[in-house]
Amino acid sequence: YVEEPDVASAKQNEKTSEANARHAQYARELIITALQEKGRLQILSDIGTTPDSLTLQTTMRIVYGSRAARYLVGYGAGSGSISITMKLVDSTSGEVKLEVNGNSTLAIGLFGGDMDEVIRKNIKRVVNEFVAQLH
Repeated sequence: YVEEPDVASAKQNEKTSEANARHAQYARELIITALQEKGRLQILSDIGTTPDSLTLQTTMRIVYGSRAARYLVGYGAGSGSISITMKLVDSTSGEVKLEVNGNSTLAIGLFGGDMDEVIRKNIKRVVNEFVAQLH
C-alpha cells in the first residue's frame, strides 16, 4: 500500500499549502509509476495487515525560503531545502524493511532559483534510489 506522502513546510500559508499538496500528488504518482514499472509488486488500494503486505510511507519537510532574498542578497540568504524519507514498513509488525533519505538545498540560482524544480528533482532522485534498492 502506498500512503499519501506527508508533506509539511516551515512556513504555512495558502500558497505553501497548495504547493505542498501539489508536491505530495507528484510524489505519489511518481512512486506508483516507478513501482508498477519495477513489476513483481502488487499495489493494494487499501492498507492491509495480510501476511507479507507492506506499506510505503513518504515524508517530506520543505523550507521554501525566499527567492527574492536569494536573488537580491545572495550568500545563502533566503535559502530553501527539502528532506525526504521513504520507508517500506511491514504492515503487521511495523518493522522497517527499507529506508531511503535524500536532502537538497537551494542557496543561489538564476533570478533566485526555482525551489519547485529542486523539489521535483529530489523527489525523482529519491524515488529512483528507493526502487533500485527493492529486491
